[in-house]
Amino acid sequence: MADHATLDFLAADGSPLCVLAVYVQGNWQPQANGLEPLLTIPPAQARDDGEGTVQLLEGVRYEFELVSKPELRLALAQHYAGTQGIVLPSKVTGRGHCGVLNPGLATGRLPLVVVDTSGAVLAHADLKVRSRKLNYKADYQQMLEDITTHCVDLLQEMKAPHCLTPSQTPAMTLPRWRFVFWTPCAAGWPTRSKTRAWCRRSRRCVPGLTRRWPLTCCAM
Repeated sequence: MADHATLDFLAADGSPLCVLAVYVQGNWQPQANGLEPLLTIPPAQARDDGEGTVQLLEGVRYEFELVSKPELRLALAQHYAGTQGIVLPSKVTGRGHCGVLNPGLATGRLPLVVVDTSGAVLAHADLKVRSRKLNYKADYQQMLEDITTHCVDLLQEMKAPHCLTPSQTPAMTLPRWRFVFWTPCAAGWPTRSKTRAWCRRSRRCVPGLTRRWPLTCCAM
């Protein structure tokens, strides 16, 4: 089990500015579920998964140090409230570049910045806080994907040019609707008999046959 990890902070031009060292605070006892308090994953894997290379665990406290940079300070990004008590700098004289990371129940991406004594932001980096209650890759990401899919479906339904109905196709592998769009056609208006014939050939139940519209089938 790793009890410490390091994270590079890069300046705006991409050059390394400083290194953040993170240590697990206290005596960590192995968990029955096998959760590790601190993980470091390869940069390529982190980039593919959209995660941070250094990953903390919900509810665990950590100590940090900006290595060999006593003039710098660690802080949360501006869109986070400093009153959350996640980054707690040391109050010991000369130790302001050290302190405690207390993510608590704040899971997900944790954006951090390095500032100078005047408060100017010099570099950015992200940590990842894993949830104890969810397997992030198997459960949490699946939940986000499902929410995204349903939101896209609702937006597509709202933006449809006219009446659209979901096609109940058992062979579909994704939880996504297939839509039938009814749009006017400048080439002419089909008769009801032609519309019924089209329904029989495609084996679709098309509502609103009294509306004299041609049909355009579109799979999303």
